[in-house]
Amino acid sequence: MPHSLTNHGFLVFRSPLLPYHTLTQLTTEKIRSLYSDPLLQSALFIASPEMYIQCCAWLNNEVKNEKDRKKIELTLTKYLLRASYRCTPFGLFAGLSLVHLAQTTNICYNPTNDWHRHTRLDMDFIHVLSQHIANIPDLQHTISYFPNNTIYQIGEKMRYVIYEIHQNMRDHHLVDVDYSPYLTQLLDYAKKGTTRLQLISVLQSQGIEKKAAADFINQMIENQLLVSELEPTITGEPYTHRLIEILQKYKEGKPIAKVLEQLLLTIQQTDEQDFHTLVANYKALSIQIAQFGLPFDTTKLFQVDVYKSSVSNTLTPHVTEQLQKTIQLLSRIQSVNEPTHLIRFREAFRDRYENQSIPLLQALDIETGIGYPIREIGAHDFVPLLENIMLPATTIATQSIEWSPWQQFLLDSYTHALRHHQEIIYLSEKDLKPFMQEQSPALPTSLYSIGYILAQSANAIDQGDFIIYHQATTGPSAANLLGRFCHMSDELTQHVRQITQEEEKLDPEAFFAEIVHLNQARVGNIAVRPHLRNYEIPIVTPTGTDSEHTILLEDLDIFLRNNRLVLYSRRLQKEVIPRLSTAHLYSANTIPAYHFLCDLQLQQLQRGISWDWGVVKQADYLPRVQYEKVIVSKAQWHLDKSVLDQIKNLSGSTLKEYIQQLRDSKNIPQHITIKQADALLPIDLQNDLCLELLQQHITQIESSLLVEENLFTQDNVWIKGPDGRFTHEFILPIQYPVSVNSIQNTPPATTITRSFPPGSEWTYVKIYCGINTADELLLTVIKPLSEELLEGKLIDKWFFIRYTDPNFHLRIRFHETQAGAGQILQKLYTQLQPYLSTNLIFTIQADTYQRELERYGDSSIEESETLFYHDSLAVLALLNTLAVDPEPDEIRWQAALWGTDQWLTDFGLSLQEKQKLLFSLQTSFKNEFNLHTSSARKSLGEKYRLERNYIRTLLETIPDEKHPLFSIAEVWENRRYMTRRTISQLKPNFSSQQWESLVGSHIHMFLNRVFRSQPRKQEMVIYDFLYQYYHSRLMQENKTSEI
Repeated sequence: MPHSLTNHGFLVFRSPLLPYHTLTQLTTEKIRSLYSDPLLQSALFIASPEMYIQCCAWLNNEVKNEKDRKKIELTLTKYLLRASYRCTPFGLFAGLSLVHLAQTTNICYNPTNDWHRHTRLDMDFIHVLSQHIANIPDLQHTISYFPNNTIYQIGEKMRYVIYEIHQNMRDHHLVDVDYSPYLTQLLDYAKKGTTRLQLISVLQSQGIEKKAAADFINQMIENQLLVSELEPTITGEPYTHRLIEILQKYKEGKPIAKVLEQLLLTIQQTDEQDFHTLVANYKALSIQIAQFGLPFDTTKLFQVDVYKSSVSNTLTPHVTEQLQKTIQLLSRIQSVNEPTHLIRFREAFRDRYENQSIPLLQALDIETGIGYPIREIGAHDFVPLLENIMLPATTIATQSIEWSPWQQFLLDSYTHALRHHQEIIYLSEKDLKPFMQEQSPALPTSLYSIGYILAQSANAIDQGDFIIYHQATTGPSAANLLGRFCHMSDELTQHVRQITQEEEKLDPEAFFAEIVHLNQARVGNIAVRPHLRNYEIPIVTPTGTDSEHTILLEDLDIFLRNNRLVLYSRRLQKEVIPRLSTAHLYSANTIPAYHFLCDLQLQQLQRGISWDWGVVKQADYLPRVQYEKVIVSKAQWHLDKSVLDQIKNLSGSTLKEYIQQLRDSKNIPQHITIKQADALLPIDLQNDLCLELLQQHITQIESSLLVEENLFTQDNVWIKGPDGRFTHEFILPIQYPVSVNSIQNTPPATTITRSFPPGSEWTYVKIYCGINTADELLLTVIKPLSEELLEGKLIDKWFFIRYTDPNFHLRIRFHETQAGAGQILQKLYTQLQPYLSTNLIFTIQADTYQRELERYGDSSIEESETLFYHDSLAVLALLNTLAVDPEPDEIRWQAALWGTDQWLTDFGLSLQEKQKLLFSLQTSFKNEFNLHTSSARKSLGEKYRLERNYIRTLLETIPDEKHPLFSIAEVWENRRYMTRRTISQLKPNFSSQQWESLVGSHIHMFLNRVFRSQPRKQEMVIYDFLYQYYHSRLMQENKTSEI
């Protein structure tokens, strides 16, 4: 039975600055009145000093231009909506508080002047300040320098990551320098920190003149081989405190330390004063900061957070029990969903290194290793199938949809709700039981859940009269979202440390290590956190801990165990589990090591638990979904471009009439939310200002707009304060008592051999060559040689695939008979020698063949290898045809499409089953290549329409003798004849779902053999074409049957 979820006895509640009733019946006059309050003015000033100035001018009627007036008014309205609705902390606009589980519920905030403000210098300014201080000549000779923590050696080069500043943004680059004994000696000497003068003395002791030695050290610092102790840190004590401590050590630094100390004291005093003088106080602080003589952006000067103190702060555990039950249920109908980049890296690692332990930085090196993320080879090859298809630059997404009984249930539930006009779909455990996994779900040991509670009052909650909205539950640690807020509360810090300690107890054979990297200066505002774990892995950014608890990238190895990538510290002799205890969205514009370690957190785990509409998520309307007292999905509407154009172009009473007609026709409520960037904006569809905001938002949208119901009403917000009731959002830390590493069982014992090293019955050779040379080798060497070996009974089967790791090559595997033992390699080398001597082949490598038993099954791998053999023969016959065709690139994809359809028929799939499988495959690949932009979808649709008639003819008739593919019909027929017995033997051993997976794997390998370059992109298009064709065929058959 699955293990139960537990919690830690506390929650973090986040809520906005103003009560919810503030946003009702908004008018220009009401907004003027509200912005006359110093509290709201202070919040606006901290969020945007420029907008504060415009607001003051607007309040004083100094804005004469009507267009400018309206623009300011709408912007102020937007800020006001945020201040009354949105709970995400942002300056003074929202704050947080700790809530404890207790027998009764009662949350009541103190007056705003009793809330605790926490002002810090913005990390953007801190970065500028630290760079300025590090460049002061008098200090440069006294401060200490340390080696760049990303240095590693590859051959005669030393590689490391540096950052450069362009337009206030950090650009990270991998650079290299020639290895030299001097460099190694100096870097070793600097490990514990040393000064310029000491480093110069080291070189002088080697007989180098002082000036040359000084120039060499200066160059090491300029090139960031050495970094100063003044580099900003993001873990441990606040960096400003650390900076003061460092400066106070040096005579030259004491005056700066004194100024900085006084500034921090003034900031602390400002936080203790009320809101009425806040704007003046922050302006005074800006003047004080100006004495550093540094340029600064006033919008990036302060980071302000608010802790909402309360009269009482308790919540009944009835709420968390109901929530945990729902999360447990959702987790059992969802499966592992790893980052696609990580899956592909693991596959490439297995193929390239197999069971070897490899230095992490070598594996991540783009030239000598695999790189991260993996880039595609052959991107510049001419591929007619991809011509005019607008593929996005970002090639990997992380979510795919596979057709399953669960997807069918979603579709059935959706259509049933539409037919019966149900606004809410109520789920029961009975409904969901057929889709629940029997085994324990692959959850992180620590998670956090986000949502909110709807009730008339706290007392109603205690009586069980409440509804929870569950937005999401995710991991891999509850510390991810809470770490950034620890600076506001010692109690919260202790709670979060307790969470991380509980995580580590469940994996006693490993060390957990905090990933420390400052991707951009301003990211530091959310990345700063106290020490939450004993160990840290610094990446460019200095660690905040001592050397004993620092794990350098250079110390880490990586290897595969039970299909799991294991990170291992050579120094500590233990596995290392990386964690990032901050909410940074790490995948965009980042460096490989950081991206990889962050992705590795999610290995073999359910990344998030939430309701996913799957196949119908893009429907025009989706009803609310609820399980017991928990709403797992809000009602939502997709408004298409024609609707948006109408809203955008109408005004006044005509607009109101259209909106009312739209609401009536689609059953849209008065109060909705729309998504703006990553934020929800509440819209009252009967309010003039809100309608203008909606119109303004629509002008930025290309296609459709997602609209959701606003669950908050004036009657169901229950958290009180002196000025009214507040919306809220809770964060509930949750513990799952079983580590995925414990769940990861050793593969069952099997008599089937997995590994075949050189000299065993399988001869496996990698031939590295160009993508065009590969076809030539297959036809002029591999084809005649394999025929000779088969005829001489030296082998009984063989097969090939194309691969990149990251260099393109052919992988040839021959299964030797007893008579052929030891002869295959020599015969192959003899045939390949002419290509080696002309450099058409770069290298030949004999390797160990590792069977993919997890993919093809222990008991069926030999039959799959037989299918690979006959499929390889078929593809060689196809290549023979292509070799003499005047338009081989066109014929190649056409034959690939036809051959895929034939394979599906050979495996016994009906038309309905073909459509179902191809829906899953094309959806998965479109997600992989992020094919969701309107231009990409349009270009793919146009490509299919262009080829539709040809595809229909190809798949529904046999080509005549004049058709280039006439001879291929016999090839498919021969493959069918040679494989039908093997397929019939295989099928009884698989469930229907397993069979679909196996068929998908075999057609994937077929397309891999056919396509010369960019195979996955071409595979995506083939799957899309076939799905559209099968869908059309089924639609026609259904129409015919209705007649």
